[in-house]
Amino acid sequence: FARVATNGRIAITTHSYYGPREDMVSVLDVGRRSPTDTGTWRAIWGPADVALEGFRGFVTADGGLYAVDLVDPANPVELSFLDLNESEHLAVDSGRAYVATMSAGGFPSVDVIDVSNPSDMIERGRHAWERGGPDPRAVDATGDIAVVADLGGLRVLDVSVPFDVRQTARLERYGSTAVALVGNHAVVGYSSPTAPDERGFIVVDLTNGENPTAVGEWSSPSGVTAVVEFGGAVLVGTRADGVYMFNLDDPSRPIEVDRWALPGRAAVTDLAAVWPKVVVTHGSLGCTVLAFDVSCGLPRRPSRRVSPSNVNTRYESLASDPPGSAVPPS
Repeated sequence: FARVATNGRIAITTHSYYGPREDMVSVLDVGRRSPTDTGTWRAIWGPADVALEGFRGFVTADGGLYAVDLVDPANPVELSFLDLNESEHLAVDSGRAYVATMSAGGFPSVDVIDVSNPSDMIERGRHAWERGGPDPRAVDATGDIAVVADLGGLRVLDVSVPFDVRQTARLERYGSTAVALVGNHAVVGYSSPTAPDERGFIVVDLTNGENPTAVGEWSSPSGVTAVVEFGGAVLVGTRADGVYMFNLDDPSRPIEVDRWALPGRAAVTDLAAVWPKVVVTHGSLGCTVLAFDVSCGLPRRPSRRVSPSNVNTRYESLASDPPGSAVPPS
């Protein structure tokens, strides 16, 4: 198993092999005490990433974005396909999909796609940066902000106007490989390919979207492979030391509150989490579902995921929307 997404009842995962196969995406029932493989779905070629909104699945594969109905997990139904020429890393939030990729022409980019009607997905905008720039490795989004971790650091994007996506800031952190938004902060996982001791995550304050500031940091004993928000806390997957959970009540002092070690020091490939479940993929060793005892109570949950104060009202500055542009979100 490779990439994974979950809604707490089911999980969808890609597989790490590459080539035409019948079971490119697996659908797992994680609502029971013993997770079961309930269904599969086949793309034409290797899928890169997955996301879930309810029982709607989204898969980047074949150079574009698929929408798949998973109401009956045993019988996934393809709803539509949007050709993007290239597609890799995926995040979905509030009826929009964000696809970060390195194009064949060497231009890293992010596509913004309206997926509110998964049977008729519409590309609303795109932002590309310098040719040959650092490869995108992860993307996350909420409200009017999207963040991209590339091998050079963190990019902060204003997506309030999808047809006019703008980069508002950049923060350098060599070897960035993962990112998750937690409240008004971004947690950026990094593993330097040239300096073995430079690995861990930084916590970046995004209150001012034009001036992100690293306010906290944790050094990992092995490379960081995945980060995911979990009820106001953050889960961190590593190459050899399992899964960590950190309290971020004080972003300047991330506090380790729990850890689960994979048997044999196996690497964490990806993480997905919805209270009280955590789904961990670890390559050829398969997939593990962890669960908190519900009597423990939830981790502290922010009232909402906050967007930077200066990134939300650009519709007012436009005289009119171009034909076919997205309706501003309420």
